[in-house]
Amino acid sequence: MENLYETIFKMDKSERLFFRRGYKKKELPHYIVIYDLIIKSRTTNTELLNKKIKALNLGNENYLKHQLLENLLTSITQCNVHNNEQVFILNEISTIKTLRFKKQIKLAQKKWQQLFIYCKKLEFPTYIEILVQEKLKLDIYTNQNFNIYEHRKLLDFSTQHAKHYIQLLQLRIIYQDLLFIRKSSAILTNENKELFKTTINHFNLLKEKSAPNNAEYFFIYKMSEALIYFLNEDFNNSILILSNCLDKITKPLCYLKYNNEFLLDFIKLYADIVFIIEKFDLVVILISKINKIKISAIFYQTQFDVLIFLIKNNYFSASMKYKELGFLYSKNKANFIVWIDSSTKEMKTVLYSSIAVSYFIVEHYQDALFYARNVIASYNQSFRQELITFFYLFEILITFELNDTILFESKVQTANAHFKKNKEQKELGLEIICRLHKAFNATTISDKINNLQILSAFLESKKLSTQIFFTYFNIPLWIDAKMHNMKYREYKKINSFGILN
Repeated sequence: MENLYETIFKMDKSERLFFRRGYKKKELPHYIVIYDLIIKSRTTNTELLNKKIKALNLGNENYLKHQLLENLLTSITQCNVHNNEQVFILNEISTIKTLRFKKQIKLAQKKWQQLFIYCKKLEFPTYIEILVQEKLKLDIYTNQNFNIYEHRKLLDFSTQHAKHYIQLLQLRIIYQDLLFIRKSSAILTNENKELFKTTINHFNLLKEKSAPNNAEYFFIYKMSEALIYFLNEDFNNSILILSNCLDKITKPLCYLKYNNEFLLDFIKLYADIVFIIEKFDLVVILISKINKIKISAIFYQTQFDVLIFLIKNNYFSASMKYKELGFLYSKNKANFIVWIDSSTKEMKTVLYSSIAVSYFIVEHYQDALFYARNVIASYNQSFRQELITFFYLFEILITFELNDTILFESKVQTANAHFKKNKEQKELGLEIICRLHKAFNATTISDKINNLQILSAFLESKKLSTQIFFTYFNIPLWIDAKMHNMKYREYKKINSFGILN
C-alpha cells in the first residue's frame, strides 16, 4: 500500500488535525490505530512500518490499510473544501446533483444560482459549462414550474458560452502541445518538428481575443505566442511578449490565482530566456515582481520557493556575484532535501543541475559530481532532453578538473555511448569528447593547448546552434580558461572586463 504511506507523508498539519479530530474515544477503530502508529513512528521507511503494523496483530492488514486510505482521501477533500475554491465548487456541484436526485428542486435551484454567480465572478468557464448542463436537467426533467422564457434565456446563454468555450478548449490544446514540446526539450528536436508545425497552423487560425474579455484566454494566448517564438529561437520577440504580461501576473487576477501551474511555467520561461540572452537587468525586475506574489497551496509554494532559488542561483553565478551566491547556499542548503523530495520530476532535475553547476564554479568538484550524477540518474524521456544530454559533457568537465584518470575515462566512455545514439547532438558531443580526451591525455602543454584551440574554433563555428545548450554552463569560456591556465571563475571575471581578448 505505497499509496497509503505517500498520502500520509504528504498531508499537511491542518489535514492531519482535521482527519484525527473525530476520533477521541479510548476504543479506536483499527485503521486509526494504524494511522497513529505511522504518524508516531516518524519514519518514511515503508518496510519498517509494515513490520510494525504486522506486530499490532489487528487482523486483515490489507483491508484495514485500504479502509484507512479511503477515509483519508475523503477527509482531505473535506478539509480543502474551504481552502480551495475549485474543490469547493466541485463539492457544491455534487450537492446540487444529490438534491436533484432527491427532488429537492427549490434548494437545488437556490444553490445553483449562488454557485453560478460565483463561477462567473471567478471566470471558471469549465464549471460554468457543467452548471449550465445541470440547470437544463433541473428545468426539463424535475421542475414542475417550468418557465419557457427563462429556459430560452438559458439556452441563448448556453449557445454563446459554448461557442467561446470551444475556442478556449482549442487554445488550451494548442498550449498543452507547445508546453509538451518545450518540456520535452528546449531545443526543438526532429521528432517534435512536425507537431510544432501543425500546432502553429492551428494557433494561426485563432483570434487574439475571445469575445468575452476572459483572463484565461488572454494569458494562454500570450504564453502560446511566446512559446512559438522561443521554440523558433526568436528570444527577443518571446521576451517582449512576456515582459508586456509581467505586470499583470502580480495582480490578483482569478485565472493566475487559481492556476499556479501556469504561473510557474510563465516565470520559468521568462527566466530561461533572460539567461539565454544575458539580460540580467530583467532578472532583477523579475525577482522584484515575483516577491510580491502569494501562493496559497503548500505544494505550489514549495515549487515557487525552489524556482526563486534557481533564478537567484543562476543570476548570482552568471553575474559573478559569488559572495551573494555563498550566502544563498548557506541560507537554503538545509532545504535541499525537502525541495528534492517534494519537487516535480522536471523541477528536481533542474534543481540538481543548477546546484551542480554552482558547485563547479566555486571549485567544489566532488559536490558538483554528486549532483551531476543525480541529473543523469533522473533521466526521463518525457522532458528536458537537452539538459540530460548536456550533463553527459558536464561530468567530463568535472572529472577533467578532478584530474582523476579512471573516473575521467569512465565518463568519456558513458558520454560517447550516449552521443552515438543521439543523432541531433552527435557531431557536437563527439567532437567535444574527442578533443577533451586528447587534451586530458596530452603529454605536452603545447599539445594540450592545440587540442583545446581546435575545439574552441569548432564551438565558435557552431555558436548559433548552441545558444541554449551552453546556457547551463559556458563550456567555450571554460575551454578558453584552460588555454590560459586559469580557473574558470577568475578567467570569467577578467574576461568580462575586456582585459583578455
